[in-house]
Amino acid sequence: MSWWWPALPGAAVVLLVARHRSRSATAVLADLTEAAVDLYGNALAVQLGLADTGALDDATGLLITRITRKDRRKPAAP
Repeated sequence: MSWWWPALPGAAVVLLVARHRSRSATAVLADLTEAAVDLYGNALAVQLGLADTGALDDATGLLITRITRKDRRKPAAP
């Protein structure tokens, strides 16, 4: 069973590359999510009947989150 040790450097390289790629992909997903909210957040608030203002504020964002969360059994009323 002494033949496995040469695999350790290769496994370490694979682990480091996977860690780098997962962090990079997570950062890109966060940027895309933020851009989507910036573009469509106000339109979603209008469609939900929460606001008709030009800018999406913190209170309206919290209401949207309460309504659209999937882990609740029933959505909170606006």
